[in-house]
Amino acid sequence: MHSLRVQKWIVWSIFLALLFAPVSPALAEYSEDELERFDQFEEVFWYLSEYHIDAPDSDQLMDWAIYGMILSLEDPHTEFFTDEELEQFYQSLEGSFVGIGVMIQLTEDGELQINDVIPEGPAERAGVEANDIVTHINGQEVHFTELEEASSHLTGEEGTAVQVTVQREQNSETTSHTYSITREEISLPLVESEWLDDSVGVIRLHSFGSEVVPLVEEHLQKLQAEGAQHVILDLRDNPGGYLNAALELAELFKEQGVVMHVRDRSDEQIAYEISEGQAFDLPLVVLVNGLSASASEIFTGFVQDHEVGTVMGTQTYGKGTVQTLIPLETSGALKISVEEYYTPDRNPVHQRGITPDIAVENHNFQLPKAYGYLVGKNEIQVTSEGSVHWNGVEEALQEDILIQSNGEQYIQVRALAQWFGYDFGWDNATQSIVFEVEEQDYLIPKQHEAVLIAHDTSYLSLDALEGILPLNISEEDQVTVIADQS
Repeated sequence: MHSLRVQKWIVWSIFLALLFAPVSPALAEYSEDELERFDQFEEVFWYLSEYHIDAPDSDQLMDWAIYGMILSLEDPHTEFFTDEELEQFYQSLEGSFVGIGVMIQLTEDGELQINDVIPEGPAERAGVEANDIVTHINGQEVHFTELEEASSHLTGEEGTAVQVTVQREQNSETTSHTYSITREEISLPLVESEWLDDSVGVIRLHSFGSEVVPLVEEHLQKLQAEGAQHVILDLRDNPGGYLNAALELAELFKEQGVVMHVRDRSDEQIAYEISEGQAFDLPLVVLVNGLSASASEIFTGFVQDHEVGTVMGTQTYGKGTVQTLIPLETSGALKISVEEYYTPDRNPVHQRGITPDIAVENHNFQLPKAYGYLVGKNEIQVTSEGSVHWNGVEEALQEDILIQSNGEQYIQVRALAQWFGYDFGWDNATQSIVFEVEEQDYLIPKQHEAVLIAHDTSYLSLDALEGILPLNISEEDQVTVIADQS
């Protein structure tokens, strides 16, 4: 992969899985009332099959009967898999899926954005680019409220085609492009690593597959052998996987301790502990976001409660239940929620998620902020050629951050405020941009010579920043460095 910037690969939803051999239902004892209800079900099934005007297919009736039982639980993590779906589920746990090869997110405005594309994947070959906004799928305008629903429209059977129309912002112009993309089987590496400089290494986990921990250990050892002094563990968009993988990963960062507590249907509580782990002495940041779920949240809660490292990013998904995957004797499998888990300090996770120690809402700023936190840096670097680096890390943003006018460089107000954590808004009475910095307001009138409005977006001149906001501006080798005075 070209980069570790990941929002979501289009994959099947992956949830925490425990595997065990279930008791056969044939051995179960049913009450007389329950047996009577089974007879009633059989009677209804027979009459529908034999007499309904639509002549329903018996398999269809049975499938919907199963789905109906599951839907009645109102538990999105309990699912029935056909044999084909079960195979796809197993593949997804190991980083393999069928799709067009893109990363997606729903923006604050509800738009479906392509955050990145898999190198040499079908979407990249077709011409799809990072930061494209998907407007139509198969000719239908899209309006999604859930990312999983969006994913389901782009995934499908291998060899089938999907038509995707995207809107692209380039050089302040908006263009529309339509691509016909054939879905392919795509395999992702479970673990990747890269250097941000000669002291900070990043390890990215795509899922908690069965072989992920030895790979993480290998990358950790390699980074440490090459002189890493700080490590960033990137769990953004990691939807989870196997429970044992989360427990084994904890052993790479602490010698002993509780990893999580679980509660079963009888309210019995059990602590999952490690006792043969190893100490990790380097400063660690764990990056998470709203798609970090399940095993990712187990490990993140462990890191946070034991103060093994610092958690940064946005609130995690909040998938705090444990599932058992039961292969059925007939065909298919049933994934059932059997336990709820809590962090080592017994904090609930389900439908709440884990709150980061340091919140960074802008996805593109999370990796640079993690780097800056580790090395003690919080600045923006702007080159004379017009490229922008955040703590020395160049991250692609979906908007024009920097523009030039009359020989001056102007930086986008929103990006500037988000980077330094300033609240900002608009004051109608004074027609001014308002920044709130440590409970002090800074008003910059619209007519101020430092203000430029372009394409309905506000910008501030770099040359004037030091005089209107609590920022320090310096020049280093034709690079303008913007730093917070605090």
